Amino acid sequence: MSYEIQIPMTQLASSQNDQEDVELKRLRFQNETYREYKGRWEFYLSAYQGGEDFANGNNLFRYCRETLEDFTERCKRVHNLNYLEPLVDFFTNFIFADSITRRGNTNEKWYLNFIKNVNKRGDDIDKFMRQVSTDAQVFGMIYILADSPTLPTTSDDPEAVQPIITRQYEIDNGIQPYWVSIKPDEILDWTLDDFGKLMYVKRMQLVTEASPRGRFAFEKYTEYYPRQAVVTQVDVTDAAKPTVLAPTTFTTTLTDIPMVVARYKRGKLHPHVGLSFLRDLAYNQRELMNLNSELDEFLYKQCFNMLAMETDGNVPLREQQGGLVGTNNVIEYPRGAKPPSYITPPVSPAKVIQDERNRIKNEMFTIASQDAMNELFNGQGASGFSQAQSFSKTVPFIASRADELESTEQALMILTMKIMGGKEWDGTIKYKDRYELTNLTAALSQFQILVKDLQLESEVFVKAQLKRFAHEYDGKMPQDMQIAMDAQIDAINFTEWMATQKNALVGTPDKLNNSSRDRNGKVTETETENAPQ
Repeated sequence: MSYEIQIPMTQLASSQNDQEDVELKRLRFQNETYREYKGRWEFYLSAYQGGEDFANGNNLFRYCRETLEDFTERCKRVHNLNYLEPLVDFFTNFIFADSITRRGNTNEKWYLNFIKNVNKRGDDIDKFMRQVSTDAQVFGMIYILADSPTLPTTSDDPEAVQPIITRQYEIDNGIQPYWVSIKPDEILDWTLDDFGKLMYVKRMQLVTEASPRGRFAFEKYTEYYPRQAVVTQVDVTDAAKPTVLAPTTFTTTLTDIPMVVARYKRGKLHPHVGLSFLRDLAYNQRELMNLNSELDEFLYKQCFNMLAMETDGNVPLREQQGGLVGTNNVIEYPRGAKPPSYITPPVSPAKVIQDERNRIKNEMFTIASQDAMNELFNGQGASGFSQAQSFSKTVPFIASRADELESTEQALMILTMKIMGGKEWDGTIKYKDRYELTNLTAALSQFQILVKDLQLESEVFVKAQLKRFAHEYDGKMPQDMQIAMDAQIDAINFTEWMATQKNALVGTPDKLNNSSRDRNGKVTETETENAPQ
């Protein structure tokens, strides 16, 4: 005999609600390291961007003996002189001012088309990597997702693999890989293996959708695993009653999380989380803003002289009756005393603030290894040798940033080719090596010394440098033209080219035939005109 157990509907509903609450808590869970760094990332971003997000009462401090009313008024007048934005952008602008050599080799035709729009937003690869460089310096790290439109599956089998789609199908239907830059405050949770490799990543996005039925708000959670990604949306249109919607699973043949992490510098305490370039400079910038505000307060209240005038001491002024005594009030003294005069406040407090402000500003540029830029900001002149010495301190920082960007771009292309059916990336990406050569003229001068004066007969070296000079001269030349130009340089007859350089030596004796000279050994006018200059 069997018995059918009847469960009340209220109990079923309660159980379902409990499961939804558990799932919501799981989705909203934040990694402990994420919670530690989230506030810092927000602060660094506001310091870099400046404006009202930074210049407000949250970053302004009340000084001793300042009333709340005075502080409120001072907050209204606060302004920020942003030194962080040019400090950060200096490295990126310098790196991308020079051309970057990129070749797709066996995938050349596809690659040239891909780098014109790498994120499906119309950004070419230079513009995209510029933003990666800036974000990595501001936040300390940035995630780049390599993805491709795929067909979703509702299969619950974790081993299920998406059917293989042919390359022609991808071309016909516009299914092209693309890159997505993800700021670290979007990655709520992650796990790593023993070698620091990502094994799980959870991303949260706030999404708003509009339809004829109205506007809806969602929390979109994308969880990445090897071989699959799971997308779950939470309807938060009514924030008090969030609703977890059914998840959608996307499968892939990739055994790795399709993300590359670019860092400014790897941290010691938390190796996965990068150290921001602004981790100290942002606080210096805040201190500068406070000092500027205090100096402004001094000028606003104490800069103007106060008039002391004679009056009848028995008749008080309205300001005195109200108890308002300030630097904008008239100071009175009894009749018959000293004649009227101006009382000038001391300027030493303002001088102390100015000196401290200048000291901090100079330290900021020194920390950033940008002494030459400091001189530019302060309007200081410097000799060419002094500028070269200052810039030599900056070169290693620029080269380090360029190496990190080059490695990131290489890793992204390797991952992108895997997404395209497991293909191999055999292309080349080469950022500039020597940033101490700040202009093309200096580089050419050193090149001439090597090939003319020192007679360096290396075909590989010479042709590689000629290509580099051409790229730096016109770094915005279309990629197909660069390829054609490189082919023409490769086709140069090096023996004839080197002979031309030897004949063009500066300062060498004229190689003239003795029979061309007269009896006194003088060169004829015709031969002088044809002699090497």
